[in-house]
Amino acid sequence: MTQSFWCDPDNESNYKPLNFGIQNYSKTEIIYQYNQDGFRCDDFNLESSHPLLFMGCSHTEGVGLPIDEVYSYHIYKNYQDRLNIKIPFWSLGKGGTSIDYAARVLYDYCKLLKPKNIIYLMSGFYRREYCLSESYSGWFPNPSPLYNASQDFKNVSKLFSNPFFAAYESYRSLIILNFIAKNIGCKIYLFDLYSYTDKERQFMEQTKEFDQIIYTPLKNLVYNKNLLIPDKILSRPMKARDCSHYGARWHYVTSDAIWNFFKAKENL
Repeated sequence: MTQSFWCDPDNESNYKPLNFGIQNYSKTEIIYQYNQDGFRCDDFNLESSHPLLFMGCSHTEGVGLPIDEVYSYHIYKNYQDRLNIKIPFWSLGKGGTSIDYAARVLYDYCKLLKPKNIIYLMSGFYRREYCLSESYSGWFPNPSPLYNASQDFKNVSKLFSNPFFAAYESYRSLIILNFIAKNIGCKIYLFDLYSYTDKERQFMEQTKEFDQIIYTPLKNLVYNKNLLIPDKILSRPMKARDCSHYGARWHYVTSDAIWNFFKAKENL
């Protein structure tokens, strides 16, 4: 295990004592602890009788939050408590990643982890992954300080921002995800965070043809208006420590909605 108090874009140079008028997390309050494979979760060599895996981008990694305030960890705890057993917390979430990344990384780890269920909070439709040298790089559809405006970046941007290309690439990655899930006997609960244009909604309709993927936009979930939010969560700022990502309250409410949907589908 390796650990750090910072994780881009939640870095010390961007730290602000106040988070939208509320006392921010301290500089040492959040510990990013990564396993031997570089993921913010338990080691992958642990045994699990009910392997549950989380996938996604920075929201799943929990950038700017303690791990016990991240939506995926809330769901993991609920799942573990419902089963009344101890299982490892496994997550392939990485900030700034795309559905291309999800397909590649699941292929890399599916045989090791053998998940029975995957909860995947999908990142942006237009995000891509490309490899022009020896390593993979991520691409955002909007200017971001995370990525340098290199010539390589400019060359791929025009193609990647085309909605037809984005639909083609995303659909191809879904085919890969569905194929992997079928081969390991796994179901993927795909939750979509974003609203889309007509072209993107058309693509999302295509997810219905995949037998291993259960696609649900977050906005279609039923949120419990009477949900009792712990005082610790209510006392937190509305945003994560980087003052950009969603805060502890969003994660708690979202985790409850996803958990109730997942629990009903799995008859837990």
